[in-house]
Amino acid sequence: AKPVLLYPIGGALVNVRAVPLDWADTTCTQTYNVLVKLGKKTGKQADKKTGLTNSQATTKALPKGKTYVWQVTACNGFGCTKSVWGKFKVSSGATALLEPSSRQSVFTFSR
Repeated sequence: AKPVLLYPIGGALVNVRAVPLDWADTTCTQTYNVLVKLGKKTGKQADKKTGLTNSQATTKALPKGKTYVWQVTACNGFGCTKSVWGKFKVSSGATALLEPSSRQSVFTFSR
C-alpha cells in the first residue's frame, strides 16, 4: 500500500524550521524513507531520512520563507511504494525550535 501523508500537506504554513512530518502507517512496512525537496519534485534536495521504523520524522532546520515538497517511500522485502508529494511552506517568522512555548516553563519554577 502507498503511504498516505497526514501533515503537513496542501501548502500548509508551518512556524518551525525543524518540521514534524507525519504519515499513516502502512501494513507490512519494514522501513520508511523520506525525501524533502525545495519548491518542486525536481528541486534541490533539502533533507533526506532513510531506514525509519516509525511513520513520522522531523526535518533538519530548513531555510525559512521557502516552499518544500516531500514524499515518503515505504519498503519491505518485496519492494517499495511511494506516496504522492505533499507541500508545505516554512513561514518567514519560523523559529528553529520545535514548540518553544512548551519548554519555557521547565526552568521557571521557584523554591
